[in-house]
Amino acid sequence: MIANSAGDTIADVLKVLLLKMNVPMPETERLTDKVREKKMGELFADMEKIDIQAERRNTADARRQADRAEKRADAAETRADMEEERGIKTLIEVIQELGVQRDAAIQKLMEKRNLSREAALEKMDRYWKEGREHP
Repeated sequence: MIANSAGDTIADVLKVLLLKMNVPMPETERLTDKVREKKMGELFADMEKIDIQAERRNTADARRQADRAEKRADAAETRADMEEERGIKTLIEVIQELGVQRDAAIQKLMEKRNLSREAALEKMDRYWKEGREHP
C-alpha cells in the first residue's frame, strides 16, 4: 500500500473539517487543491473571516428567542383551546335551554364546530345536563 504524502493527509483532514463546517463543496475542493499544490500561503486568502465564538453566541441568542416564541405560541394555543371549549360548552347549554333534543343537538354541534360525531358525543357527555331539557 502506498502511503499518502503529508500534503495529501493535511488536505484530507482539511476537507473533512471544511465539510463539517458546511463549506460548499466547490470551495472545499479549491482549498484542498491548494494544499496538495503546496500553495499554503494562499490557502485562506479568499476566505471570509469567521468569529466562531460570536457565531456560537448568535446561535444561542437565536435559540433562546425561538424558545421564547415557541412558549408564547404554546400559551396562545392553550388560550385558544380554552376559548373553543368555553364556546362549545355555551353552545350546548343554549341548545339545551332552547329545548332541542340531544340527537339534534349533537348534529348541530357537529355542524357549528366542525366536530366528528365521536368528538361531539364526548362534548355532549361532558356538558349536557340531564334533566335540564325543556318539554
